[in-house]
Amino acid sequence: PTRRSSDLGRVAEHNPWELLGKADFNTPESKSSQYVNRSLTQAQRDYLMAGLDVDNEFDARLSLILWLGFGCGLRSAEMIGLSLKDIKMGPERWSLDVTGKGKRERTVPLSTPVKNALLRYLRVIGLELDFVTRASSGLNPE
Repeated sequence: PTRRSSDLGRVAEHNPWELLGKADFNTPESKSSQYVNRSLTQAQRDYLMAGLDVDNEFDARLSLILWLGFGCGLRSAEMIGLSLKDIKMGPERWSLDVTGKGKRERTVPLSTPVKNALLRYLRVIGLELDFVTRASSGLNPE
């Protein structure tokens, strides 16, 4: 599918990070709770996801990014470094080979919602599962 000019430069109506508020690093408990207090609640996650039209390329991509973040715990730099060859499709489960901070490599299992978001995005951009299977196994996908 081709991108529509209406999708280019499109931004969300609301800034999702405003839901988190600002951390106060001057209190003693903030040092230990800074990450817990700055993560999304399930209600906030559901609110973000409810506004997405996942049949639209832009929203399907955003949905995948959000799921990779809160479903797999991936950092933005880890997401940027992903490619089709990083997807590992086993009979029991799927996973991603991720390169993180300090070039450390780790394997991250894909939960069903993350896998569904990935499959939905691939479908929306026109990639078939057999293409992804060949690319992830190191074969020439063409």
